[in-house]
Amino acid sequence: MNLVAAYRRLPGGLWPRIAVPAAGATHGLAVRWLLLAGFAGGLAEVAWIGVFTALTPLTAGNVLREITATVAPALAGTAFAPLLGLAIHFGLSALLGLAFGYALSSPALRAVGRPATYPVAVVLLIGTWAVNFLVLLPALNPVFVGLMPMPVTLASKALFGVAMAATLQYSGARLRR
Repeated sequence: MNLVAAYRRLPGGLWPRIAVPAAGATHGLAVRWLLLAGFAGGLAEVAWIGVFTALTPLTAGNVLREITATVAPALAGTAFAPLLGLAIHFGLSALLGLAFGYALSSPALRAVGRPATYPVAVVLLIGTWAVNFLVLLPALNPVFVGLMPMPVTLASKALFGVAMAATLQYSGARLRR
């Protein structure tokens, strides 16, 4: 029995149940689309923050350095801290893509289908923003919270959600009913 067959025997399963309308499509393809959706959301956020930093004295390197400082404070002063911050950002973005797929796989949202994709994505990312900026970051790295205005960071998460949903919509993936 292969891994996919074993997964299908699990009640509820760990991964979201998403069907991809392509000949011979597998469950792994759906997971790849979710990871890509997370990456697209992360890229939209990087672009938004890039525009913001281009118009203000804040540098993108400082933002990325603070991401590193949040996760690995000892590495924040290193020359590669901005690159590490970018890697951390995209790693977390991929995880958000998977969480998004898991949220979409709930029975209530599967019943709604495609119309739920954009609202669920934006609500999920605004919820993520609230937990990050109102609970976690003030405790872990208060400097990061004050780095940019709250509306800018909230807009970045909303754009993340829109880009993530658009990627999944473009993929042709649909929720199984």
